[in-house]
Amino acid sequence: MLLVGAFDDVGTATAEEWHATSELVRTLLDGPGHRYLASDIRDQLAIEVSFADPWTAARRATTFELGHPNQRHFHRYGPGFPDPRDSEVDAFVAAVRRQGPAAVERAIELASWTNVHVLEAYAARAAVRVVRGEPSDLLVSALVALAIAISNEDPRDVLPILSLVDDAAQRRQVNLRKLFRTASRTVGPRWKEYMAHWPRRRPALRTPQCMGYQAVDDADGFHYAALDRTPP
Repeated sequence: MLLVGAFDDVGTATAEEWHATSELVRTLLDGPGHRYLASDIRDQLAIEVSFADPWTAARRATTFELGHPNQRHFHRYGPGFPDPRDSEVDAFVAAVRRQGPAAVERAIELASWTNVHVLEAYAARAAVRVVRGEPSDLLVSALVALAIAISNEDPRDVLPILSLVDDAAQRRQVNLRKLFRTASRTVGPRWKEYMAHWPRRRPALRTPQCMGYQAVDDADGFHYAALDRTPP
């Protein structure tokens, strides 16, 4: 089955055109047994049961999709370990990291509020996963995810999650400044200064406790939990 849409030049298609085409393909081809296989040519867009846009590689590997306001697949994503959905966001963030600053900017452009909340939850979960023994490189992915989220809301809203990344880095003896420098190479100049600011904060202002969280290691394993600030 082949759907052909006319663009004078695939390379100049706007984000809105890519998104509209992806939505049309999803509507027409959403059914059992369909596989998403992309092909395109320069003078016209050919989509063979596929999404053909700069995010094709990520979409093949994950159900986390930018621009979708309602991602039911990620309902209640956040608490509870393990969660197989982590690997889906892992794949998306890995694709962004491979492509660099331009991919971050495109993600910022396309991200819905639901995407932002998923990325914030992912970053917090990545901190826990690292403390539990997964590769510390996940902390770089957490920072890249937060860079996308920051642009869509008040940057102060992600400070609590940065405190968890910071705490996880300390627990795994990861050099914090090196960690943020590595992430800044992916997020580009737009967020480089923001990334550089956090490690310069006084240590007492970077702790989870300062941001309303505490580290808990109980029968459910290590995790971060909100502090109980109910008046006695």
